[in-house]
Amino acid sequence: MKKLVRLILDVLLIACIGIALYFGYQVYQRYKEDKQNHDTYQKIQSYTKKGINWEKLKKINPDIVGWIKVKGTKINYPVVKGKTNRTYLHTDFNKKYSYGGCIFLDSHDHKDLDKNQHTIIYGHHMRNGSMFADLVKFRKGNFAKKHQILLYTPKKTYHLQAFSVYAKNADSTMPITFTDDTEKKDYIMRLIRRNGIPNISKQADDKKSIFTITTCSYEGNDYRTYVHCAEK
Repeated sequence: MKKLVRLILDVLLIACIGIALYFGYQVYQRYKEDKQNHDTYQKIQSYTKKGINWEKLKKINPDIVGWIKVKGTKINYPVVKGKTNRTYLHTDFNKKYSYGGCIFLDSHDHKDLDKNQHTIIYGHHMRNGSMFADLVKFRKGNFAKKHQILLYTPKKTYHLQAFSVYAKNADSTMPITFTDDTEKKDYIMRLIRRNGIPNISKQADDKKSIFTITTCSYEGNDYRTYVHCAEK
């Protein structure tokens, strides 16, 4: 009996060690990937210190369409457009595998943002604070009122002001185009009614393009943080 108990305890000990090693390896792999992702974008960010070097960036990745930056956050990344919305989900700017992927434009949008009625930009909410993790700051206090989202393109700079910010289940029905101004205006009013942040601008010109910046949230299953913006 004692031998059987000892055998069971030995098996349990070995199983516990195996589980610990497995999870330890997973943590190490995630740390390694996060560091690689950080190093990749830190190098790419060096091409923007004296103005954005579009020529250099396009040589690295011709899919680049813009650059997004928000003061007071770590958001300072190139924006790309893939063939589908999965192209850059786990592919970095150098087109190598990375869990953090890229910040990317909806594949149904035009790469020339001036031609879009609704520009949608996605990015991962990384637990180490990178990519679009800081987007959740727009849901706190006066951050959304005091901070603009700067979206640079080779043609112009968009100064975007949030008019609606909230978290909800993933919305796979966000329209890219509208049949007419009435439909667009109705959609904007629907977004405004969802706004959960007081004291931010509650206006958006339905004659101009609207912008949605979105990332994952961890309040609930399949939740997203949405920041809907208009040009200032």
